[in-house]
Amino acid sequence: MIKNHTKKIPTAKLIKPLHINIGKAGAFNGRLKRSALCLGIIFLLFLSGCLGLKKQSWMTSNQEIGVYRDVLQAGYIAGDRVVDILKHRGFPGDAVILSATFVDINDLTKSSPFGRILSEHVSSRMAQHGFLMKELKLRQDSVFVKKGGGEFVLSRELADISVENDAHSILVGTYAVSKYSVFVSVRVIRSKDNILIASYDFQVEMNRNVKSLLEEKEEI
Repeated sequence: MIKNHTKKIPTAKLIKPLHINIGKAGAFNGRLKRSALCLGIIFLLFLSGCLGLKKQSWMTSNQEIGVYRDVLQAGYIAGDRVVDILKHRGFPGDAVILSATFVDINDLTKSSPFGRILSEHVSSRMAQHGFLMKELKLRQDSVFVKKGGGEFVLSRELADISVENDAHSILVGTYAVSKYSVFVSVRVIRSKDNILIASYDFQVEMNRNVKSLLEEKEEI
């Protein structure tokens, strides 16, 4: 008679390894979830970092947003921008541009060392690019005629002066003073019909140097 030597294994021992396998699977799934969560966090941090860098790059790019700390730098870059626009529009290279002192937007008959030196910087930079610049020596209230809604056009007197000087256009500018900065608008206006052919707007941060240039007010 052949005996069955198969040893009967208790049911508890059969179930125990099954419990162990389930525990290992749960641990694996837990590790997988934690890994996915970590990867998700890393991706979000990377994405926010990229966006942050992009925003910081935009905020610190003075040439893009037109915010400057130095008056000379502001004047030269403004001159560069105006020149780029004029060249793009086919401005005649032999045309004379009259240059007027930049004035306080709240009173077009008044300026300051800030307005005078800034207009000279812009004019100087444009001359370095080969444009024919000519300084305009007359009262600023004969340059502008103020119209409603803050619109400014050239006066009839200036049109006559432009003809006498064989000037094609005039470089003008206004500035507005705030607590933290000075907002400046530079324009090149065609004298015969008041057409705006180039402009650049920017701001100069208020500091001790700028403040001292703005303190002196006098009639133009």
